[in-house]
This record gives sequence, C-alpha cells and structure tokens, in this order.
Amino acid sequence: MDIDPLHTISIGVATTNAKSYYKFSTCLRNLDLSFDSILPEEIFAYHGHIVFTTRKESPMKYEKVLLYEDIFEYHHTVIRGMMMQKINQNFKDEDLVLGIDPGQRIGLSVFYYGQEIERSFYSSIEKKQMGFWGFG
Repeated sequence: MDIDPLHTISIGVATTNAKSYYKFSTCLRNLDLSFDSILPEEIFAYHGHIVFTTRKESPMKYEKVLLYEDIFEYHHTVIRGMMMQKINQNFKDEDLVLGIDPGQRIGLSVFYYGQEIERSFYSSIEKKQMGFWGFG
C-alpha cells in the first residue's frame, strides 16, 4: 500500500484571523492531516511544504505553496487533490480515476496522482423502493 504523500509533508496554518484559522484547522482535521500553527510573520522562516493563510496576511513573494481561504468553496476531496497537485512530487500517474460500486450500498473511490484521495459509502434508498436506476 502506498503511503499518502500528504502525511509526509509539513503543513502550516498562518493567520491571526480566528474565523479563518478555525476553517483551515477544521478542513485539515477532516482530511486527517496534521499541521503547524504559525504566525503570518513566520511564513518565510517556516520549512514546511504548504502554508494556509489569508490573502491579507500573505507575503507578496513566496516560493513555496500558499493556499488561501477561497479554497473553502471546494469539497474537501478537491482540496486534497489541489494539495497533491501543488506539492509536485513527480507522481507517476497524473490521472483522475473515479470508481463507483453500485448496489444497496454504493461505494465511491477517487484516485488522483495514483493515490486514493476519497473513499465513501452511500445507502441507496431508491434501490429499495423501485430498483436501481429507476427500473422496478
């Protein structure tokens, strides 16, 4: 089994805005990713790979990856995919693969850059009522 590359990098959250910090930290916890809390003025000295910050607190020029508060308009799976893309670790596959296993319990698996970034299960109420895909 491949190691999740996002578990091998350092991620920083750099903001003094409480609302943004809460959103960043909640998002990263939902993704099961650890992070360092730093102050915006510590961004240049931070040796991590990705920094989450607000546009207002962002440095003008910075060579590492910065992600801003506008990422919250995306689903957490998309955010994970964006992070994978940004860390640029020369993944062997650049494909996005969606796997769907239909049934009473519908399984969904999403692979990006050869790594599983989402796995979930859903119950099908429709199947119980009128058959899968609407055919009774």
